[in-house]
Amino acid sequence: MELNGLQFVAHGVITDSESGLTDTIDMEADIDLAQIVASPDQELTDDGNLYPKIDIAEVAFTLHPDKFHFKSSGELPLYKTHNFEKSLQKWLSS
Repeated sequence: MELNGLQFVAHGVITDSESGLTDTIDMEADIDLAQIVASPDQELTDDGNLYPKIDIAEVAFTLHPDKFHFKSSGELPLYKTHNFEKSLQKWLSS
């Protein structure tokens, strides 16, 4: 199965250990292509009921560094620079 139009989304809070100030970071990254290997199965309950089941055997997807979008808000000047965004992109793509 192949899926298109998906996104990887993350939300977090960073606290500076020296000052105690916090910054909120939101990240979105478009997934280029997602492939899922699934196989049909079934499950028999103790009551004798038979239910369909799908086992996900493998998931693969591609993320591209140029499709990462970061937004930060808060009190930390370090996290408001473009250098922080570039560093996160580099770290996530390594």
